[in-house]
Amino acid sequence: MNWVKNHFESYFIKTDDATVLYNYAEIISFVESQNYSRIAKDEFARVSDSWIIAFAKAYNATLVTEENDKRKGKVKIPSICDRFGVRHINTFNLLRELKIQLN
Repeated sequence: MNWVKNHFESYFIKTDDATVLYNYAEIISFVESQNYSRIAKDEFARVSDSWIIAFAKAYNATLVTEENDKRKGKVKIPSICDRFGVRHINTFNLLRELKIQLN
């Protein structure tokens, strides 16, 4: 733990600040108002997806996900990102943006 604090502490950001909490509440309220099943709504609130989107919105971060809108019956990360103006890309686009070349 000390090694992490000494070398990487600046890379860690608290995720429970007021802006993240506000965004989370806004996202959950939106999902609750939509025509998703009760199971899908509960799962979205329970798993980290909703919190990660709230964090990305608060910090104007890009969310990297392999999830797409094709799977039915689930609250999908790209759909919620689009609704709340959160940029999202997949892993291949991330690698391209970072100019990482695989040989």
